[in-house]
Amino acid sequence: MEINDRLRMLSRIVEPEGTVVTLTLDLSKAGILPPAARVFLKDQVHDHLLSEARPPSVQHTLKNLLKRLVHFVEQDLRPESNGLFLVAGPTVWEPMEVRVPLRNFIHVGRTAYLAPLLEAASRAPRALVFRLDPERARIDEIHLAGNRTVRVLESRERGGRRSASKKTGYPGRGGAEQDLQQRHAGEMARALIRETAAATSSLGGEPPVEAIYLVGRKEHLKAFAEALPADLRGRLVHGGPLVRSVSGLPAAVIADLEHRAGARRELEVQGFEEARAEGLKAALGPRDVLEHLYEDKVSRIFLDAEDPIPGVVCKSCGSRTPGLVERCHFCSEDVVPTSITQEVVAYALANPPLAVTFVPPGTGWLRDLGGMAAVLCVKGMRRKAVVAGRG
Repeated sequence: MEINDRLRMLSRIVEPEGTVVTLTLDLSKAGILPPAARVFLKDQVHDHLLSEARPPSVQHTLKNLLKRLVHFVEQDLRPESNGLFLVAGPTVWEPMEVRVPLRNFIHVGRTAYLAPLLEAASRAPRALVFRLDPERARIDEIHLAGNRTVRVLESRERGGRRSASKKTGYPGRGGAEQDLQQRHAGEMARALIRETAAATSSLGGEPPVEAIYLVGRKEHLKAFAEALPADLRGRLVHGGPLVRSVSGLPAAVIADLEHRAGARRELEVQGFEEARAEGLKAALGPRDVLEHLYEDKVSRIFLDAEDPIPGVVCKSCGSRTPGLVERCHFCSEDVVPTSITQEVVAYALANPPLAVTFVPPGTGWLRDLGGMAAVLCVKGMRRKAVVAGRG
């Protein structure tokens, strides 16, 4: 299932009793379940799910979920995973192991808490890795859940007879034959490059490919770029030399993807700072963001994935309000607790191209604004909403 489809599916989960558990674990430090994750499970997760402050029926449900959760993380995790995102409830069990580290975090509520998964997706854009040697090429697709080999191309003469005759005893023939062999090998490499690059035309889809990495000899980069479709040439990056003994993604590929994510976030934060400096082009704080959001005046929202921002949603009119109040400010009807962060994330998923930027946990300027901010749409350029109103 594609990440956007999974996010939309999870955003539709609602358990009125508040028994949906969202758990994220950092599995990247050492072993399948690092010591820090074990301590987090034993202390915070255990205490949170077994809290006696909840109604007895909810306590019973969460106690059973805790047993299943502990068994899963101790028995079923894959060694190559760097993070776990898990949504569990009476009607749902959706684990997702990802290739980027997550932080140890738990949330319990009426709905799944999707901000950590969306934040992880922003650090793990879809990309293609081409591993190229003289005899074969392998195409891997990188995505949030890891990487998979989508195609292997063999040189047309691999396994066939040698293209040059054996060396003879005649003087001067050895150098000529060696030159012929080298030229022939070069032609075969260029043919393989052209065939491999052409294969990208069938690897489209959503989300779009952010980068294409050629792992192998750097001198092949120009020929590979020329063989790519014109709209993809600007995304080609050298991913370092081919090292057969190293499994997983090359270090140069990992470093470039991390750099891209950081640079993209910096540009988006800079855009917010500029909008804020101009006045009336930024929403500051959860209440201000919600007011502009449901009026369809927001183009990009800034959040901390680990800050759920407590609030309420009205059972009658559907209005969302930051903070814990007993009655709806709009219609005075009953309210139920919610996460304002999750409400905003769900709205963004239902209303593309509304964008979300996640800043690092504890970022000072966002914390000072109450954990949420937004860039407003340019005056006169309203964003078309898929879902309107507060409900």
